[in-house]
Amino acid sequence: MPEIKQALQPEAARLIASPRSTLSSVPSRRPSGIATMTSQGTAHGRFQRAIKGGHLLAAEMAAREMGALSLSDSVSLVLLYQRDGSDKFERAAQRWIRRVQVRHSLRRREVEMLRGAMSALGTRFDPVALDALLGTCRELRLPLPTLPP
Repeated sequence: MPEIKQALQPEAARLIASPRSTLSSVPSRRPSGIATMTSQGTAHGRFQRAIKGGHLLAAEMAAREMGALSLSDSVSLVLLYQRDGSDKFERAAQRWIRRVQVRHSLRRREVEMLRGAMSALGTRFDPVALDALLGTCRELRLPLPTLPP
């Protein structure tokens, strides 16, 4: 056994000699499957900070990590897509409207109003469109979305 230790690199020999001392340096896995927090906080916290800061890539990465987004978080991302001029805006807006329609049993006129509000974003009617979307969130008792800059 001493010959093997001498042949190994000094670090490996130290690990073999005292395996218990290395246990505290190995990160433990949680058997419950609960995600651990990074130094930047939870994925949702990073998502909200990215939205507030207007960082599209960071918001998308946090959203992917979160998995399914709430309706409130989804509209936040849609608004960021619009502010950033992303090609993903149209499809994300349609998906959000469809989710709201299905979940809250919206009528055709209500859906048309949401489509109009999404279409008006980025025009001179942007404040009115944003008020309509925020009013929809209030009316449906959704948490108000985090707004991009």
